[in-house]
Amino acid sequence: MSSRPARPPRPWSPRPARRLLIALTVTVALACIALGAGNAAFALGFAPQPVLDELAYKANLAIALHRTPQIVVLGGSRGLRFEPSYLTGKTGVSAFNASARNSGPEEEWAIVNFLHRVFPDARPRYLWLIHVKELRAHKVLQPSLSLQSRFRRYFPLSLVRQQAPLARKVKPVYLGGMRFLPDGYLSWTRSDASRVLSKEVHDCITYWDSHDGPGTPTLETRPKRYFRRTLGLMDRLGATPIVVLMPMQPRMQDAVRDQGWTSDHEQVLAYLQGLSATYRFSLFDFSELSSFGGLPNAFWDGFHPKVANTRLIVDEILRRDPSAFAWPQPAPAPSASAAPSPSPTPSPSPTPSPSATPSPSVQPSP
Repeated sequence: MSSRPARPPRPWSPRPARRLLIALTVTVALACIALGAGNAAFALGFAPQPVLDELAYKANLAIALHRTPQIVVLGGSRGLRFEPSYLTGKTGVSAFNASARNSGPEEEWAIVNFLHRVFPDARPRYLWLIHVKELRAHKVLQPSLSLQSRFRRYFPLSLVRQQAPLARKVKPVYLGGMRFLPDGYLSWTRSDASRVLSKEVHDCITYWDSHDGPGTPTLETRPKRYFRRTLGLMDRLGATPIVVLMPMQPRMQDAVRDQGWTSDHEQVLAYLQGLSATYRFSLFDFSELSSFGGLPNAFWDGFHPKVANTRLIVDEILRRDPSAFAWPQPAPAPSASAAPSPSPTPSPSPTPSPSATPSPSVQPSP
């Protein structure tokens, strides 16, 4: 039985390898185009995809910063229109707006820790914007605090386990109707042009009557604890934060003054003034427009100031204390508690040496 001779091997051809190389090149090019588009959208302030919440988005912006922020704006939605560029123009140092909607002391604790982790050698000044309900709301925390490891590491496991099921029910936030600059400033929202101040104030008064009304008898324990803990962390980092009690639109303020606002204001102001004996911070009570020369019509609604008023607030702080945003600050006195600790039970930090930073100043409304 004869056997068929073996077929000689086919000569090597570069065509299959060339086709594979072309396919890989096209794939990489398309990926780069998509990534570039995403980065471009990110740089222009448009979130390319939904995020857990605004706080998570601000953390992403902070990571992308090209310069270490030397002034950081903290707060909820009332702080979104504070311009880092205006602060830079007034002080000559870089600034970042880390405020986010629905933020309270717990969120501020998380973002200050996170920024310190991203910029470990920085000693920024903090402009912390609060309101009279800030320490009363025992609220559901922002989803990212319990679902993202970069934030939940700063909270006790019991709180994370309590909040995580609630956070998973919250839908991701799509920021397509908002435009943030790379420095965190909210420069535009889709509803800006259509807002009518009188209607917006009326809606805010209705909301206050149905949700806020007369305040609870005492300040809530958890917000107070994280407020103190954040002040203690700033102390250890060598910072003297500027705490500002934010104003409301005058018609709004007149409507709620006897609906719990006055007692809330007095209680919060007394609490903050009491803390000044332990923690270093400057307190500016700008609850009344007259305290900083504010404009009644420079509000988006009953609560949220426009740029004209945020600039006046910055100007008044600098008028009262020209060195308020001075940087760099003196290095903190060495101590065993120099590094922040994410221990599950917050506790006040020891009072720093008075030689490191001047004593706190409290600036009430004139």
